[in-house]
Amino acid sequence: MLKPKLSESGRKILWAAVRAIEKYPRTFDMHEWIRHNPRTKGENPYCGTVACIAGHIVLQVLDKAPEDYANCPVPSQYRRSLGESAMVEVLATKILGADFDSTDTLFLTMIFNGKKITPQNVRDRVKEWLRTGDGSSD
Repeated sequence: MLKPKLSESGRKILWAAVRAIEKYPRTFDMHEWIRHNPRTKGENPYCGTVACIAGHIVLQVLDKAPEDYANCPVPSQYRRSLGESAMVEVLATKILGADFDSTDTLFLTMIFNGKKITPQNVRDRVKEWLRTGDGSSD
């Protein structure tokens, strides 16, 4: 696999998402693009929200969590290419300035080093993805 190419702003947003996952671990679930959960605590937009890596990337650029992962409101700087709304993974890929082939590996892999991806190992998972383009290694 090839290393993913991210925009400079995309790289900063990716690491902000990782820090948010680490700060609010109960908001992270790789099985959910973005889902409302009133028991989840945190500052907006994390309060009442659970999301995967792609969802956390999207939450970095929105004022609040979208009602529907399939119709996320698109911030103005991405509307020219995406329109008014987009699916979480499409918007997250655009935010990173990456291509879908590389982000699919980041967004859809549930296992890292033989273990479920968690807030405790998400940073290492992202580092491996940035280094190799994969990161699902055992």
